[in-house]
Amino acid sequence: MKINHMTVFTGYYHQEILRSAQSEHLDVFVLTDKTNYTGGDLVEISLCVTNMGSEDVELVFPTTQLCDSQVLTKDQTVVYTWSNGRFFPQVETSVLIPNHTTVILLKDEWNQCDDNGTQIPGGEYYVDGFIVDNYVTNEIHGDLVGITIQKPTLDITLIGRYLFRHPSIAVQNSGDGVAYDLNWTFDISIPYLFWGLYTTHLEGGKEMLKPGEEFTIELGFTRVCGIGMFEITLSAYASNAAPVSETYQGFIVGSIILFMALA
Repeated sequence: MKINHMTVFTGYYHQEILRSAQSEHLDVFVLTDKTNYTGGDLVEISLCVTNMGSEDVELVFPTTQLCDSQVLTKDQTVVYTWSNGRFFPQVETSVLIPNHTTVILLKDEWNQCDDNGTQIPGGEYYVDGFIVDNYVTNEIHGDLVGITIQKPTLDITLIGRYLFRHPSIAVQNSGDGVAYDLNWTFDISIPYLFWGLYTTHLEGGKEMLKPGEEFTIELGFTRVCGIGMFEITLSAYASNAAPVSETYQGFIVGSIILFMALA
């Protein structure tokens, strides 16, 4: 018997060729509900896969995680990962994708926070979605989808209000038609008369600060006796605006603040 050609696949090589063949029939793609967002919008992300082959494909995963999505900056830095902080039971999970059929594997609503829970600044971002490595295919990515997040600068005005030992600062929303769920921090450093620096850190929040509305923050250093220049730094941020930081400078003699003004 004459054998013209014979190819033998063994072990890893055979498995990789099968995985590659299955991957060629699967088209992974990401959908977002729109391309332009303002601060505070939820970004709706869907990860889909289409089986373009003539036969059904069954994907088998070692855990309950089937896929993942990420949001990246223009320089490809990952700011958000859907699976971050999630627990996936170590249970073998299979998904059947019939031929010429599209299946949605993931629907996510991203709140524009990074993996540390901090609101990201406005700008251009990319959404990446992919099927995770499994027993049938390698990791399969779709094309990156670009989105733009527009966040106006937080438009607030600081007003120094003080009477001898009871200094305060009023925070006013001077924006046009935008209400802020405001979070703020104050860092204060005042020179004591004889004992170095008096420092303190204050933080809090104000829900739905409407245009033209203001609220007052008591600075809390009623017993300070100092002399010299001091600084008060306010950092404020909101889900629908870019963060802002302002610094007040003043002069204190004894326990009397002589002036405060924006630096």
